[in-house]
Amino acid sequence: MTEIFMPKDYPLPVETVVRTVDELLSHQGQESLATLLRNSIASISWKYEAVGGIDLYVLNLHAPVAAFSGIEPKRGAVEKLLLQKVESAT
Repeated sequence: MTEIFMPKDYPLPVETVVRTVDELLSHQGQESLATLLRNSIASISWKYEAVGGIDLYVLNLHAPVAAFSGIEPKRGAVEKLLLQKVESAT
């Protein structure tokens, strides 16, 4: 499972976020990541960090092994890129 931290009081439905990021990635030639999003089950959950008292929203992606295996070696870079796209899309 990959977690992408979302802004506090996240206003958009998960389907809107995933669809927008999918389209951005597809138009920018990142089809393998777009496919990963399309094949994942996505949800947004609330997470409270006790240290500092920060409320966060998290985009959770539950990806099938076949979809995840291609990006697993570069997971950190993929998470960073997905975060940038989520920030751009919202």
